[in-house]
Amino acid sequence: MALAPEFRNKTIAVGEIVRLEVMLEGKHGVEGEAWKIVPPAGAGDPAWVASGAFTLQAKNLKTLPSEGDTTKLALNALVHQPGALNTAAFTLEKENGDRLEVAPANLDVQVGAPAAAAENTPWILPPVAFGGWNVLVIALLGALLVGALAAGGWWLWRRYAQKKNRKLDHQETALLALQNLQKYGRSGTAIRQEEWKKFSFELAAALRRYADANFGVESLDLTDREFLEALKETPKGPEQLETLAKILSTIDAVRYGTKDLSTSVVGELLQDSRRYIKNTFNGPAEGAKP
Repeated sequence: MALAPEFRNKTIAVGEIVRLEVMLEGKHGVEGEAWKIVPPAGAGDPAWVASGAFTLQAKNLKTLPSEGDTTKLALNALVHQPGALNTAAFTLEKENGDRLEVAPANLDVQVGAPAAAAENTPWILPPVAFGGWNVLVIALLGALLVGALAAGGWWLWRRYAQKKNRKLDHQETALLALQNLQKYGRSGTAIRQEEWKKFSFELAAALRRYADANFGVESLDLTDREFLEALKETPKGPEQLETLAKILSTIDAVRYGTKDLSTSVVGELLQDSRRYIKNTFNGPAEGAKP
């Protein structure tokens, strides 16, 4: 057992990984064949195994070219203690299961102990007797705490005060109305007729209010057919008009009994309505009416 040539003239420290070369008598296996170190009983299948002053790489040891009737293997090793570098006896195993014993070895290399940490660390503040209070430290911590609370309070006030005072545009108002209608689709049972009636009228009203603000129409006294015709006459009203017509048609089909009423219908209507509003929104500056 010896250090690889590139480590023989180096100063080695605890915690450093070095490369060791194991020389075996006789030819065993072929060049490049993988070997491993057999771990101690009960150790499972570890990737590293402790041996003397080293922790040895346990797997994928490769054979190297060697002269004469010998076999050379290379493995990585972590130096885990100071003093003389040595290895304890361990067992090698080839891919085919054959095993070879490696005797203990002393590498005749000394590793120094890590430098001790300084014992008397200088302190910025003067020491305080046990059980006493460092007024300066307490004052600094208190000032930091007050500053953090003040900054957090100011941030919360700006965020929620601005949010509360901001007026919703017609898209946000319509989406909020749709969110409030989701309660009708959460029940696992069929919707009662009176609940459907309320849902359908509120949904239709929310869509009309949105369209009036978004496209500049007056739909209060119009039938669904007249409402859709009025949207065709606006610059951007025809966009997604088929989606809106489908929503209004589904409402009428359920209202007059030509389509079964279920919570899935409520979900589909709300999903289509949300898509229509998001895809046709003109923005506050483009709506014909404030």
